[in-house]
Amino acid sequence: KGLVDTKDACWAYFVDKCRSNLHVVLAMSPVGETLRTRCRNFPGMVNNCVIDWFQPWPEQALESVAQVFLEEIDLLNHRNAVVSHMVMTHESVRSFSTRFAEQLKRNVYVTPKNYLDFTNNYKTSLVSNRSMIGDMSTRLDGGLQKLIQAADEVDKMQVTLSEAKIVVDQKTKECNELLVVIAENRKIVEAKQAAAAEKEEGLTVMAEKVTIDKEDAEAALAAAIPALEAAA
Repeated sequence: KGLVDTKDACWAYFVDKCRSNLHVVLAMSPVGETLRTRCRNFPGMVNNCVIDWFQPWPEQALESVAQVFLEEIDLLNHRNAVVSHMVMTHESVRSFSTRFAEQLKRNVYVTPKNYLDFTNNYKTSLVSNRSMIGDMSTRLDGGLQKLIQAADEVDKMQVTLSEAKIVVDQKTKECNELLVVIAENRKIVEAKQAAAAEKEEGLTVMAEKVTIDKEDAEAALAAAIPALEAAA
């Protein structure tokens, strides 16, 4: 509107709009020599920029930031205690860093970025530990289920063994009774064997006597045959 339709005019219009509407935000930490060097090398950063110096956050701001960052995390009834502890930790580190600089002449900078990193690390660590504990709980529950199942199987085996023991005891009793009968029968057999052996011994003596008598009779007959033949 009101512009000449030329390449240079369009480019000038584009540059003017960018200059009016384009905003660049540079976030740099004042720690160390980096900011000083950049300001010295690029004076436009100081002359043509609006510098916002962010001072240490008050406790209320720290609490609000922690509440927002931990909003999605289930902390049960300990949310306020966790937030208060995080604020106390950050403030303690900042206080000790000041004492450290005064006593040892060495600066340790504690910035809001450290607090944000602290909050993120807490979230990451909490989620990781909860996942690990959940896995351990699942494995433990599985182990307990196995133990319960094993206990049930042992109980069933105990019942089976008790029933089998009754049968074994009955069979053992029957075997013992059978052994008694066998022992008695063995005594009877041994007695009969002894009697048979004694009778066999008597028969052997009689057989020997009969053999001797037979031999004597045969000898007498042999002696009498010549006389009988002569008499004939």
